[in-house]
Amino acid sequence: MNPTYITAVSALTGSSLGAMASIAATWLTQASQSRSQRSLQEHTRRERLFGEFIEEAARRYADAVVSEPQGFVPLFEIYSILGKLRLFASDRTLDAADRVMGTIAMAYHSPSLKVPDRDATNGSQYDFLREFTDACRFELMEIGP
Repeated sequence: MNPTYITAVSALTGSSLGAMASIAATWLTQASQSRSQRSLQEHTRRERLFGEFIEEAARRYADAVVSEPQGFVPLFEIYSILGKLRLFASDRTLDAADRVMGTIAMAYHSPSLKVPDRDATNGSQYDFLREFTDACRFELMEIGP
């Protein structure tokens, strides 16, 4: 074989390998950045929806404690948020959300209170969101920022 051909083939092979390595590195970098961006968006979406559920649950519970039963109309907003949670939240978080909903429903069916008696309940009625918030925090740590 002619030494000129060997040199030319070696140069072409080296250039081809270099180009493929560059393409592979660019593709891997883009894939990693895309995965990180999706993870961050998922984290932000869950964080926003968890906060929305907590705010609405607190509002509904406060309404239930101080007002007369009004049927299920006041619960429509929180049920819609719960439905959104069911799309992606973990089973642990959903179980805790279901218990929050049960607490709110029971509060609507209980007699109205003018001022809740904290001593009579050992503060448990004030902490009805604790299990849900703990589950949310665990889930958010699991998927990372």
